[in-house]
Amino acid sequence: MRHPSYKRLSVGILFALLCVLASSALVWAAPFAKDFQFTQPDNSRITLQGQGDEFHAVFETKTGYTVLFDPKTKAYYYATRAADGKSLVSTGVLAHDKPPRGLNQHIRIDAAAAAAAARAKRAKWDQEIGLSERWKQLKAKKLGELKKSDSPTLESAPEASATGNGSSSVLAPPSSTTLGVKQGLTLLIDFSDDPATIADSEIDSFLNSDSYSGYGNNGSVKKYFSDVSNGQLTYTNVVIAYVRMAQPKSYYNDISVDDNCGDQGRLLINDALAILKARPDYTSTILPTLNALTADAYGNVAAFNVYFAGATSGVWSNGLWPHSWVLASPVALGNGKNLYYYQITNVGSSLELGTFCHENGHMLCDFPDLYDYDYDSIGGAGKFSLMGYGGGGTNPSQVDAYLKRAAGWATTIDLTSVSNSTASLTAAPTSGYNTFYRYQKPGVSTEYYLFENRQKTGRDSGLPAAGIAIWHVDELGDRDNQSLTPNTSHANYELTLVQADNLWHFENNQNSGDANDLYYPANTATAYSNAFHASSLPSAVWWDGTGSALTFNSFSTSAATMTFSVAPAVTRTLTVSKTGSGTISSSPAGISCGSSCSNSFVQNSSVILTATADSNAMFSGWSGGGCSGTGTCTVSLTTDTTVSASFVPATTTTVLSESFDAGTTPTGWSITDNAGTGAVWRFDNPQGYPNDTGGTGNFAIADSDYAGTVNMDTELRTPVLNLAAYSVVLLKFKTFFDHYSSEIANVDISSNGAAGPWTTVWSKSLVDYIGSEQIDISSLAAGRSNVMVRFRYYNANYDNDWDIDDVVVTGIIPVSQPTLTVNHAYTAAGVVKGGGSISGSGISCSSVNGGTKTGTCSASFNSGSTVTLAAAADANSTFSGWSGGGCSGIGGCSFSITADTTVTGSFAGAYKVRISGGNGYDTLTLAHTNAASGATILARQLHNATTLAEEPFTENLTVTKAVTLKGGYNAGFSSNAGLYSTLSGILTIGDAGGSLTVENLIIR
Repeated sequence: MRHPSYKRLSVGILFALLCVLASSALVWAAPFAKDFQFTQPDNSRITLQGQGDEFHAVFETKTGYTVLFDPKTKAYYYATRAADGKSLVSTGVLAHDKPPRGLNQHIRIDAAAAAAAARAKRAKWDQEIGLSERWKQLKAKKLGELKKSDSPTLESAPEASATGNGSSSVLAPPSSTTLGVKQGLTLLIDFSDDPATIADSEIDSFLNSDSYSGYGNNGSVKKYFSDVSNGQLTYTNVVIAYVRMAQPKSYYNDISVDDNCGDQGRLLINDALAILKARPDYTSTILPTLNALTADAYGNVAAFNVYFAGATSGVWSNGLWPHSWVLASPVALGNGKNLYYYQITNVGSSLELGTFCHENGHMLCDFPDLYDYDYDSIGGAGKFSLMGYGGGGTNPSQVDAYLKRAAGWATTIDLTSVSNSTASLTAAPTSGYNTFYRYQKPGVSTEYYLFENRQKTGRDSGLPAAGIAIWHVDELGDRDNQSLTPNTSHANYELTLVQADNLWHFENNQNSGDANDLYYPANTATAYSNAFHASSLPSAVWWDGTGSALTFNSFSTSAATMTFSVAPAVTRTLTVSKTGSGTISSSPAGISCGSSCSNSFVQNSSVILTATADSNAMFSGWSGGGCSGTGTCTVSLTTDTTVSASFVPATTTTVLSESFDAGTTPTGWSITDNAGTGAVWRFDNPQGYPNDTGGTGNFAIADSDYAGTVNMDTELRTPVLNLAAYSVVLLKFKTFFDHYSSEIANVDISSNGAAGPWTTVWSKSLVDYIGSEQIDISSLAAGRSNVMVRFRYYNANYDNDWDIDDVVVTGIIPVSQPTLTVNHAYTAAGVVKGGGSISGSGISCSSVNGGTKTGTCSASFNSGSTVTLAAAADANSTFSGWSGGGCSGIGGCSFSITADTTVTGSFAGAYKVRISGGNGYDTLTLAHTNAASGATILARQLHNATTLAEEPFTENLTVTKAVTLKGGYNAGFSSNAGLYSTLSGILTIGDAGGSLTVENLIIR
C-alpha cells in the first residue's frame, strides 16, 4: 500500500465514495492530499480537495462542503448523510452551484461502518498481493530469528559487521535479500487525446541518474535507495518508451460505473503490453533489455511500475486512478519472466520521489505500511519513516532502523542487561552509518529497543526533530493497535517511536511528529529528563509491563555523531504473602505463589498482581502496596514492598451450563432477528473451529448465510437465572470470529429479565478473534433473581461468523467465617509493670509495655476450624490464665470455632522477691520480715520496663535471722542460671542471731 496522506485525517473521517466489494479484481486509489480539477457535464470546472489512500477517501469543495459523485449523470453533487448515517446521499444540487440552505460542512458517514468496509477491502487486497505473508517471511529470516551470535555486543565490538547479510532464504517476491543490484521495469503510456508532456528521457533520469535534481527532487530513485541502504542496494529501472494506445484515453477513463475500481487500469496495462509485444522489434531489441529484471521464485518481476500521461480521472477509484494491485493473470514477457504485481499512477505535470519510493519499498523490499489502517491513530512511525508519514514529496524520509535491519542494510550492536558503557551513533553516510544499538528483551527474540541517530539534513531534512530515535519493536504487534496498556497479547503497535515528550501524539491521532519526539538535551518538553529508564517518562518497560534492566541517559547535543550512557538499572523486591486457598500471579512474570513468594523487579516499574481462587474458595481481598478490593493489584515499586492476599472458603454452584451439543435450541433459550435480514443464530455441525474442545460437534453460531446480507442484528438469550443466593457470579464462554469481520459482538446483562435495561460487559469488533472468556458479573447479577444474558451480534456484513460455545454461569457463596476476639488483660503488681503477648492461628495481640491498658485484636476463621492460642509473658510479668472459648488455666488454649467467640488472656505484674515455697513481695525487707528463720529468699534480676537495662534493689536491709538470699531469678522464679541481682544500699547483719548465706547477689 502507499503512504498515507500528508495531512492526517482526523478520527472519524471516512469515505465519501466507496467501491462495492464485488470481485477479486477490485483495487483502490493511491494515497493523496491535494486539489483535483473536474469538469462537470455542463463544462463547469470545479476544484475539489481530496484526501485519502487506496481504501478510504473524502472529497470536499474548497469551502468545506462534502460532495458525492453520481456515475449516472457523471457529476458531483453536494452530499448529506443518509438517515442511518452509513452512507452519503445526494442533495440534488450540483457542486458548482450555491450549496443548499442549512447544509453543514465537513459531513462524514458513520465511522465504524466505513472503517469496517475499508478493512475488508484491505484484507482482499492483501490476500492477492501477499504483502503480509512476504513481510512475515522476511521478519522470520531477518529479525525474530536472528541469533545473538550473529551480531556483536557493545563490550566486544563497537565496529561490527552488518547482520543478516547473505541469507539464502527464498521469498516470493523477491527471491533474495534487498542487497546488491536489483532491476525493475517502468512502462510509459500516452494517448492520442492526452499525449506525453514529460519526455521518457526525463523519467529515465528521474529513475536512474546519479545526479538528478529535476522538479526539485533530492536525487533519483536509484540514489534514494543507494543512500538509505548505505550503498548496499543499487536499484535501477528499465524504461520502456511511451506506448501510444490505439484507443483514446477517454476509452479507459470511464467514470460512469462506480464499481470498476481499478478494472480500467488493468485493461490499460494489458492493452499496452499487447501493443508492446506486437512491435516488430520487441523480440530483437526490447526483450534483451528485460533479461536482467529482478524476479521472484515464480518468475514474476518484483517491481513493475506504470506511468500514464496526463491527469487522473478526477473521481476517486473510478476510471484511471492510481493504485497498486496484481493483473488478472501473469503476462509472460517471453524470457521466462512475467508481469503480475504492479503499481500505476499518472505522470501529471511533475515527478516526485515519495510515492514511487514508497511503492517500490513494498514491491522490491517487502516493506509493510506503518500507518494505522483504521485511521484512528497516526501509526507507530509518523514522519520518521518512508513507510509511515515520511513517504511523500520530492525528498521522502529515510527508511527507519527496523526496516533497514529487515532489508539487511544495518549493523546491529547488541546490548545486554549488564552493559555499562557509552554508545555512539552516526547519522551521516560516513563510517558507522546505518549502525544501530539493540536491547532485546531477555529470552524474547521478537521484542527489543532500537536506537538510531536522525538529523534534519539530506534525506531527513524534512523531519520535525533531530536527535536519538528510540524504537520499541514488537514483531508480533499490530500496525493498527495504538494501545499503550501493558499486555501479553501483542495488543500494541509492531513498531513504536518512543516519543520523548511523553505526549504520545501518534497514538492519540494528534500529529505525525514534532520537535520534542527525539532524545537530545535541548528538548523542551515538560516531562523530558534526558534519560530513558524504568521510572522515566516515557518509561523503558517491555509491553508486558516489565521494567527494562538498563538505564539510558546523558544523551549528547544533537549532532551528526551523538553519544549516550548505558548502565544497569536498580531493582526492588516485591513480596507477596498469601492466606487461604488460591494462587497469585504477576504481569510481568516473576510472582507465582501457592503460599508466599518474592521477586525482584526494576525500580519504579508497575507490577500487576492477579489472584485466582481454588475451586473451593473465593478471593476476599488485598492489603499492602496501596492495594485493596478484589480486582487486580497494581504495585508501583518505588521501594521494597509487601502485599498480602486473602482467600476464603466458598461453595460453588453451576447455575447454567450449555455445550450446544443437543442440536436443537436449548430449553429456555431464545433467538431474535432484530434487523429482519433473515440472519439468525443456528447450530453448526461438526465442530472443529480453533477454540473447539470437544463435544458432539454442535455449537451456536451467528451467520448471515447470504452473500450481501448486511447490517444484521441478532440475539441469543439465556433463560432467566435466579442468582439471589450468590455473592459472586462468573460468566464463562468460548468465542471465535471467522473471516474478516466488520461486525460488533456484545455480551449484555439484564437484572430485569428480557425487559432490560441491558449493560454491556464484553464487546469485540475484531478479525479472526479466538478467546476463552471469564467475566465477573457480580455487580449486575449477584443477589438478583431475574438475570438474563444475551449475545448480540450486529453491524455484520459479508457472511461473517461469530461462534459461541460452552456457556457457563457459576454462583459462589463464601463459607461462614465466625470472628474470634481476643482480649489481652493486664493487672500491675507492685511497682514493676510489664505485659505479654497472645499469638497463634492468625492472632497477634500484645498490651502496651509498661502500661495498664487492655489490648484487643480479632480475626476470622472458617467455621469448624481449630484455633490454638498461646500466651507469653514478658520479663516483668506472669500469665495468670484464660477465660472464654472453653479455655482455663495457664496452659495452651485450643478449641473449635463455630460462632463468634471472645477469649481473654490475663497477665499480672511479677513480684520482685519470693520466699521459696511461699508468697511474693516487692522488697527484700518485706520478704525478710515475713520469712521464717532458715528460709530461702529468691530475688529476681530486675530490668527497667522500657529500656530493659538492669535495675538494683535500692533499699537498706537489716538481717536479724538466719536466711539464705539467692539472686538472678527470672519472673517465674524457676531459674537463676548464670544471672545475678544487685543490691544498692546498706546491708546490716544483726548480732542477735542474724546470719546470711548469699548466692548470685552483687552488693554495691
